[in-house]
Amino acid sequence: MGRLDKLTALVIEDQYLIALDLEGHLQGLGFGAVRLTGSAVEAMAVAQAEPVAVALLDLGLTEPGESEALARWLTGRGIPFVIVTGFADTFDHGHPLHGVPVVRKPFGIGQLEAAIAAVLEGRRKASA
Repeated sequence: MGRLDKLTALVIEDQYLIALDLEGHLQGLGFGAVRLTGSAVEAMAVAQAEPVAVALLDLGLTEPGESEALARWLTGRGIPFVIVTGFADTFDHGHPLHGVPVVRKPFGIGQLEAAIAAVLEGRRKASA
């Protein structure tokens, strides 16, 4: 997946134990820093304060519509993200999140790593 030790990952998950689990996985993959947030407001503050290479976004954040609004915001800022959810595997064509990699809870580390690699590769190609 390349050098990750200089990159920051952002976890947006309102269930703290799941966020800690994701943090451990990201550290195991070699990310230099992992920031945990539980809301869209916190996630935006982190992403505005420091460069974020990739975000993991839970679709089930507390406030209705909060996750999808944050997904649009991340897209607008050019921050690639992976959806981590227990609800949906994919989104219909025409849905704003169609084409975004989805990792369904519970997941294997290989699934998470493949999804992160895909969005980071997409970002690399877009900036080349």
